Amino acid sequence: MRPCMLSDLMGLKAVQPLPEEKKVRRNGKPRHDKRLGKVHQVVFSPNGRQVVGILISRPDVAGMVKRDDVFCALDSILEIRDRELVVPADDPGAFDDGARARLKLDWDSCILWAGMDVHTRSGKDLGYISDVRFDLDSGDVAFLCVGDGGVARSLVGTLEIPSGMMAGYSPKGDGYMVVEDAAANLQLSGGAAAKAGEATARMKENGRVAGKQAAEAIDKGAYQAGRLVGKARRAYREATEDEPAVPEVGAGSVEVQPAESGSTAVQGSYEDGSEPAAKPNVSDAARAVGRQLGKTKGMWKAFKDEFDEASK
Repeated sequence: MRPCMLSDLMGLKAVQPLPEEKKVRRNGKPRHDKRLGKVHQVVFSPNGRQVVGILISRPDVAGMVKRDDVFCALDSILEIRDRELVVPADDPGAFDDGARARLKLDWDSCILWAGMDVHTRSGKDLGYISDVRFDLDSGDVAFLCVGDGGVARSLVGTLEIPSGMMAGYSPKGDGYMVVEDAAANLQLSGGAAAKAGEATARMKENGRVAGKQAAEAIDKGAYQAGRLVGKARRAYREATEDEPAVPEVGAGSVEVQPAESGSTAVQGSYEDGSEPAAKPNVSDAARAVGRQLGKTKGMWKAFKDEFDEASK
């Protein structure tokens, strides 16, 4: 068992090892491994309890033409070293369609948890998913870290919600994770305030605490908002193509179904008690992605404004 945090993978350079005969240049100097791109999302199975792989963002062609992300199966990762994640150089079953077929993935129903809002069954908003701990070998999720923002989290800590309290995914609105009501009663872990008692009050008096809005913008801007892979893929295609994108046949909303007890299967999802949602509007999805990108671009200005205000 190798415990790993989602944040440990985000931003790592994905590289592919060179063949032995190409590792050394003619002048005797070593060559670097081939860079494939950068890890920017971790993909979860439709039931939400298992990591199935990662999405690798590749560099633009000539700095202008966008390229699709590469999906790499979790079990195909060779090793993780200093700020680099090593993936196979030549293995059709490790990437994209080959990996999805081998794992028998319902790709459009897979989930990107990072940044997704979390509500209890009774509707209480607990914040959003800022990190996830899982087993790097099996992909099984241990717990989810849920908080309200970067500064707030550093002060008061996060809720660590065990995977057993996950009730499923709700397609309502922009989509959110549903957890058991008992999750709202969990104790916060970590955080300066938890360790230093009155640290929060002292920092506020000294004008060192930025506003909650800026904290959320900085922290949540580090991730794309959590969502269904299929919905994100269709939105991206519509936003980048000259002609309007046509939704894929059969790629509608996901109906949350209960998972078998103790199951770690890749397929299946849970019941949150809600009625199945209508087929997502592709145009709305594209606009939602655009709004998120806009928020990210302005997050540093928001931070500065809120910090200046709090420092008066």
